[in-house]
Amino acid sequence: MGEPTELGKHENERPYNLTVAERALMDAQGKALLVLVTALQSRGLVDRIEFGKLLGMFAVLEAENHNLQGDILAYWASLMQETF
Repeated sequence: MGEPTELGKHENERPYNLTVAERALMDAQGKALLVLVTALQSRGLVDRIEFGKLLGMFAVLEAENHNLQGDILAYWASLMQETF
């Protein structure tokens, strides 16, 4: 469904000075979550797209108190929407 969103590229841009290692860790965790959800989907236990939507809703709630955590969750939710 498109490219994942980049952190700090929102309308109300919140730039985070993430190090290369922090960015790599965030990407690796998101991709590991994608593999897990894809495996669960292949067994008929979870729908990847629906999980992504739920994670996106959780991201919005989390962002109310913790902007960076909300943005990371939103990024991970966008990974669930990708076709591969």
